[in-house]
Amino acid sequence: MKYLLYLFMLLPSLCVGQRVDYSYISDRRFGDPDDLLGYDFRPDAVEIPGKLEKEFSAGDYSFGITNRYLYVEGDDIRGVYNLNAINSTEYGFLLVTMNARDARLQGHLKVILNRYAEAEAVVFRRSPDDPEMIFFLPQLSKTRWDREQGYFTDRGEMEVPDPDSLWGKRVIPLMRIHHDQEGVQERLQGVDSTWVEFEEIITWEEDIKTKKLKDPEDLLKIEGDSIAINEDTTQVEIFNYTEIRTKVMTVRSILWFDDGGVEDTSETYTIKKLEELQNPNASPGEDRYEWIISFDEVKAEASLFFDHLRTVTRLDFNGKSYLVRGY
Repeated sequence: MKYLLYLFMLLPSLCVGQRVDYSYISDRRFGDPDDLLGYDFRPDAVEIPGKLEKEFSAGDYSFGITNRYLYVEGDDIRGVYNLNAINSTEYGFLLVTMNARDARLQGHLKVILNRYAEAEAVVFRRSPDDPEMIFFLPQLSKTRWDREQGYFTDRGEMEVPDPDSLWGKRVIPLMRIHHDQEGVQERLQGVDSTWVEFEEIITWEEDIKTKKLKDPEDLLKIEGDSIAINEDTTQVEIFNYTEIRTKVMTVRSILWFDDGGVEDTSETYTIKKLEELQNPNASPGEDRYEWIISFDEVKAEASLFFDHLRTVTRLDFNGKSYLVRGY
């Protein structure tokens, strides 16, 4: 069990290194129980009604959720708890838990959502003999909100009505989900320099042919984009240019490791085909359109999603999902 706890704590560190922060109310919306999997709630205050009120530093308490376990960090409640069920409720979600080492410690974690489906608090009860502990998630400060407002791509911000409108667009996600690492959800920051860009690169292919002239008047019959004539006009070089349009997707990020190392990664893929699918049953605000993008270099396909207004919501590629802010 110690190994499982270590594994969960290690997974986010593969990408965010030593950086520890709170999780903020506006970071994520939770539409169904699956949205909780891989998420790590890191509150900034706790209250036990009538007994305790306390604020604390980022990471002192945390609640990490996988499809089998709830990982809890914090004084007196630290442990790994079996996750028996996740139920939707009128206030959000109820996670039914049991301590992996002591089956008598059966409890729960309530996720309290506001009207925007954002988590404002989590309520933890370790066992029937323990009181409920209300952990509050912080709001972003105005300074940080203003700074991030102009940086990350927001939901509803980037409209792409057709493929021709995609080129030149750069999506800067707020959340990255590592499906290849137990579904860990990573809150990105500006220093991570993570973005996905779509470009159309225009180049020109040059074709040169040489032609000998029997008569200078033959120049009038020559067709080409440009012509170079030698001094005695007995030979010309005919230049023709063909426009080459190459569409590419570039994924860029800076990775931070626990050992202090930093890796600046950037991968560019040549787009071979783009195909649109549509979910006619999607409600307003949900993912209605999906563009499946195939590449020359890899077999893996990317899926770019849009809402009913054709604004970008998320990208799935290479075992990861990149979510715009407000998803």
